[in-house]
Amino acid sequence: MNATVIPLMVAVVGVVVAFIERGSRQLSRRFDALSGEVDALSGELKEFRQDTRGDITALRSETRSDFRRIDDRITELDRHMNTRFDAVNGRFDDVYKRFDEVNNRFDAVNGRFDDVYKRFDEVNGRFDVVYARFDDVNQRIDSVQARIDGFPPGPTAA
Repeated sequence: MNATVIPLMVAVVGVVVAFIERGSRQLSRRFDALSGEVDALSGELKEFRQDTRGDITALRSETRSDFRRIDDRITELDRHMNTRFDAVNGRFDDVYKRFDEVNNRFDAVNGRFDDVYKRFDEVNGRFDVVYARFDDVNQRIDSVQARIDGFPPGPTAA
Protein backbone atom coordinates (compact mmCIF):
# COMPACT_ATOMS: atom_id res chain seq x y z
CA MET A 1 0.00 0.00 0.00
CA ASN A 2 1.32 3.40 -0.89
CA ALA A 3 2.59 5.53 2.01
CA THR A 4 0.36 8.46 1.03
CA VAL A 5 -2.80 6.37 1.32
CA ILE A 6 -2.14 5.31 4.92
CA PRO A 7 -2.65 8.80 6.47
CA LEU A 8 -5.89 9.12 4.50
CA MET A 9 -7.05 5.76 5.83
CA VAL A 10 -6.07 6.74 9.39
CA ALA A 11 -8.05 10.00 9.05
CA VAL A 12 -11.11 8.18 7.73
CA VAL A 13 -10.93 5.59 10.50
CA GLY A 14 -10.61 8.41 13.07
CA VAL A 15 -13.74 10.09 11.73
CA VAL A 16 -15.66 6.81 11.81
CA VAL A 17 -14.49 6.03 15.35
CA ALA A 18 -15.57 9.51 16.50
CA PHE A 19 -18.95 8.96 14.84
CA ILE A 20 -19.37 5.59 16.56
CA GLU A 21 -18.24 6.99 19.92
CA ARG A 22 -20.79 9.81 19.66
CA GLY A 23 -23.51 7.28 18.84
CA SER A 24 -22.36 5.09 21.72
CA ARG A 25 -22.65 8.00 24.16
CA GLN A 26 -26.14 8.76 22.91
CA LEU A 27 -27.11 5.12 23.28
CA SER A 28 -25.64 5.01 26.76
CA ARG A 29 -27.74 8.01 27.78
CA ARG A 30 -30.83 6.39 26.31
CA PHE A 31 -30.14 3.12 28.11
CA ASP A 32 -29.52 5.01 31.35
CA ALA A 33 -32.85 6.76 30.90
CA LEU A 34 -34.56 3.44 30.20
CA SER A 35 -32.91 1.92 33.24
CA GLY A 36 -34.23 4.78 35.36
CA GLU A 37 -37.69 4.24 33.93
CA VAL A 38 -37.47 0.51 34.70
CA ASP A 39 -36.35 1.29 38.25
CA ALA A 40 -39.26 3.72 38.62
CA LEU A 41 -41.66 1.11 37.27
CA SER A 42 -40.27 -1.44 39.69
CA GLY A 43 -40.98 0.86 42.64
CA GLU A 44 -44.45 1.58 41.35
CA LEU A 45 -45.03 -2.15 40.95
CA LYS A 46 -44.16 -2.83 44.60
CA GLU A 47 -46.52 -0.13 45.78
CA PHE A 48 -49.16 -1.37 43.45
CA ARG A 49 -48.87 -4.93 44.77
CA GLN A 50 -49.27 -3.73 48.32
CA ASP A 51 -52.31 -1.67 47.39
CA THR A 52 -53.93 -4.28 45.15
CA ARG A 53 -53.06 -7.69 46.53
CA GLY A 54 -56.51 -8.95 45.76
CA ASP A 55 -56.49 -7.87 42.11
CA ILE A 56 -53.49 -9.85 40.78
CA THR A 57 -54.95 -10.28 37.31
CA ALA A 58 -55.25 -6.53 36.77
CA LEU A 59 -51.76 -6.02 38.12
CA ARG A 60 -50.27 -8.60 35.76
CA SER A 61 -52.11 -7.09 32.81
CA GLU A 62 -50.85 -3.58 33.52
CA THR A 63 -47.32 -4.80 34.16
CA ARG A 64 -47.30 -6.72 30.90
CA SER A 65 -48.50 -3.62 29.12
CA ASP A 66 -45.70 -1.54 30.67
CA PHE A 67 -43.09 -4.10 29.71
CA ARG A 68 -44.48 -4.31 26.17
CA ARG A 69 -44.08 -0.54 25.86
CA ILE A 70 -40.53 -0.81 27.14
CA ASP A 71 -39.89 -3.70 24.77
CA ASP A 72 -41.33 -1.66 21.91
CA ARG A 73 -39.06 1.24 22.81
CA ILE A 74 -36.03 -1.04 22.98
CA THR A 75 -37.03 -2.61 19.67
CA GLU A 76 -37.33 0.84 18.11
CA LEU A 77 -33.97 1.80 19.58
CA ASP A 78 -32.48 -1.38 18.12
CA ARG A 79 -33.93 -0.53 14.70
CA HIS A 80 -32.53 2.98 14.97
CA MET A 81 -29.09 1.63 15.89
CA ASN A 82 -29.16 -0.82 12.99
CA THR A 83 -30.10 1.98 10.61
CA ARG A 84 -27.20 4.08 11.83
CA PHE A 85 -24.76 1.17 11.57
CA ASP A 86 -26.00 0.45 8.06
CA ALA A 87 -25.28 4.08 7.21
CA VAL A 88 -21.77 3.76 8.65
CA ASN A 89 -21.20 0.55 6.69
CA GLY A 90 -22.38 2.33 3.54
CA ARG A 91 -19.88 5.09 4.18
CA PHE A 92 -17.12 2.52 4.62
CA ASP A 93 -18.13 0.95 1.30
CA ASP A 94 -17.80 4.37 -0.34
CA VAL A 95 -14.41 4.92 1.28
CA TYR A 96 -13.19 1.50 0.13
CA LYS A 97 -14.31 2.31 -3.43
CA ARG A 98 -12.37 5.56 -3.27
CA PHE A 99 -9.30 3.77 -1.97
CA ASP A 100 -9.58 1.32 -4.89
CA GLU A 101 -9.77 4.25 -7.30
CA VAL A 102 -6.71 5.87 -5.71
CA ASN A 103 -4.80 2.58 -5.84
CA ASN A 104 -5.71 2.16 -9.51
CA ARG A 105 -4.47 5.69 -10.21
CA PHE A 106 -1.22 4.98 -8.38
CA ASP A 107 -0.79 1.80 -10.39
CA ALA A 108 -1.31 3.75 -13.61
CA VAL A 109 1.23 6.39 -12.54
CA ASN A 110 3.73 3.70 -11.54
CA GLY A 111 3.25 2.07 -14.94
CA ARG A 112 4.06 5.38 -16.60
CA PHE A 113 7.16 5.72 -14.45
CA ASP A 114 8.26 2.27 -15.59
CA ASP A 115 7.95 3.48 -19.19
CA VAL A 116 10.00 6.60 -18.38
CA TYR A 117 12.69 4.49 -16.69
CA LYS A 118 12.89 2.26 -19.78
CA ARG A 119 13.32 5.36 -21.95
CA PHE A 120 16.03 6.66 -19.62
CA ASP A 121 17.81 3.32 -19.95
CA GLU A 122 17.60 3.64 -23.76
CA VAL A 123 18.97 7.20 -23.64
CA ASN A 124 21.77 6.12 -21.29
CA GLY A 125 22.64 3.36 -23.74
CA ARG A 126 22.85 5.92 -26.54
CA PHE A 127 25.04 8.17 -24.40
CA ASP A 128 27.36 5.20 -23.77
CA VAL A 129 27.74 4.79 -27.54
CA VAL A 130 28.44 8.54 -27.97
CA TYR A 131 30.96 8.51 -25.09
CA ALA A 132 32.70 5.53 -26.68
CA ARG A 133 32.94 7.46 -29.95
CA PHE A 134 34.35 10.50 -28.11
CA ASP A 135 36.94 8.24 -26.49
CA ASP A 136 37.87 6.93 -29.95
CA VAL A 137 38.09 10.50 -31.34
CA ASN A 138 40.21 11.61 -28.35
CA GLN A 139 42.56 8.67 -28.89
CA ARG A 140 42.91 9.62 -32.55
CA ILE A 141 43.54 13.27 -31.62
CA ASP A 142 46.17 12.15 -29.08
CA SER A 143 47.77 9.97 -31.77
CA VAL A 144 47.84 12.84 -34.29
CA GLN A 145 49.20 15.21 -31.62
CA ALA A 146 51.93 12.73 -30.75
CA ARG A 147 52.87 12.44 -34.43
CA ILE A 148 52.93 16.24 -34.75
CA ASP A 149 55.09 16.53 -31.64
CA GLY A 150 57.47 13.93 -33.15
CA PHE A 151 58.24 16.08 -36.21
CA PRO A 152 61.49 18.03 -36.03
CA PRO A 153 61.04 21.75 -35.60
CA GLY A 154 60.98 23.65 -38.87
CA PRO A 155 63.01 26.64 -39.84
CA THR A 156 62.36 29.70 -37.83
CA ALA A 157 62.07 33.11 -39.34
CA ALA A 158 64.93 35.35 -38.40
